[in-house]
Amino acid sequence: MDGKDQAFIAVSSEDQKNYLTDNHFALYEFLFNLAVEFFSFIH
Repeated sequence: MDGKDQAFIAVSSEDQKNYLTDNHFALYEFLFNLAVEFFSFIH
């Protein structure tokens, strides 16, 4: 568990929601970029 996770436990529920939303956005962005790279590679 890194410092980010420990800070996450300490923050309020409102901040937790923002934290989760930001992480999900980053994950979707990563997957989208990966898909774009993949389709560029096969075409």
